[in-house]
Amino acid sequence: MKRLFLIAGEASGDLHGASLMKALTNIDPSLSFYGWGGNTMISSGLQCLKHIDKLSFMGFVEVVKHLPEILSNFTLIKKQILAINPDLVILIDYPGFNMRLGPWLRKNKFKTIYYIAPQLWAWHRSRAKKLKSFVDFLYVILPFEPDFFNQYQISNAYFGNPLKDSIDFVADLDSNNKQIALLPGSRAQEIRANLPLFIDFAIRNPEYNYTIAGLSAHFNLYDSFELPKHIKFVFDNSIDVLKEARLALVASGSATLQTALLGIPQIVCYKTNWFNYQLAKRLIYIPFIALVNVIMNKEVVPELIQDDFNLVSLQRHFDALLTPQKTQEVRQEYLKLREILGENSVSKAIAHDLYHKFII
Repeated sequence: MKRLFLIAGEASGDLHGASLMKALTNIDPSLSFYGWGGNTMISSGLQCLKHIDKLSFMGFVEVVKHLPEILSNFTLIKKQILAINPDLVILIDYPGFNMRLGPWLRKNKFKTIYYIAPQLWAWHRSRAKKLKSFVDFLYVILPFEPDFFNQYQISNAYFGNPLKDSIDFVADLDSNNKQIALLPGSRAQEIRANLPLFIDFAIRNPEYNYTIAGLSAHFNLYDSFELPKHIKFVFDNSIDVLKEARLALVASGSATLQTALLGIPQIVCYKTNWFNYQLAKRLIYIPFIALVNVIMNKEVVPELIQDDFNLVSLQRHFDALLTPQKTQEVRQEYLKLREILGENSVSKAIAHDLYHKFII
């Protein structure tokens, strides 16, 4: 019986990890999965040794503030990996943690796969040498990533984007639909930064109904917000929230790509503390932060970053996106995006390649 140790630290990694686990189990039901993940991976068979609810820290300030906890996490996971002695370690996104763990895995001779490549093409490209030093293989999910990692002689493969496996394009958008989706992010600091402005906007536009896609892990945080009747929460089901929406306000991250694959017009928002923003400005190489814009290499959807994320800008883009012409333009670009991201059954293809290269 082969043992696999998977490490995901965020909601998107939990989703991708679960899809990969299901596909691997279909190939070989005898596989055992251990590691760090969330409810979706647990429901797919993960023997969870630490839940992602206790993990996600974003930005320099948050990392420094939680440094003792982060260091103890490294000590814990090393003990767990040594105790389980897995046949393969699969790192899933979560680069701030996984990139630091990687050299220890190499030193201790653990076969290591990285699934969902660190976005080194966006910032801190100097880390490519470090990645090459410990990873045995890299599975990438964006079409331009093979060319980037090939520059650094990092073995990789691209089969498409696994989000397409479970997301179908919404065929028709009802122009009379008054439902707006609010996706403030999956991390506590993202929610604190984005949700108050989302709620202010909703209060100023009461002719619409708003659904906040929340995570049950943050119940206590959401309790601090008082909501009028036309704003409600739906937990742990962002896809269905988006499917019912005419338009979405979305915090930057993988949710922006999910929204695009569904065909829902969106405004991408991002705000952080001043220090994190100043640091990021100096490190990021690319002109966009929304994955749909990065992949298409142009502004398909508006991005409101830091000071531009305000009620006036939100209103202007909101009104523009609701016009039939702009809605149609954006959805046509979304369809081109779906073609670029390859065929369906991506998780199955990745699992098949991974199993035959690194497990049997």
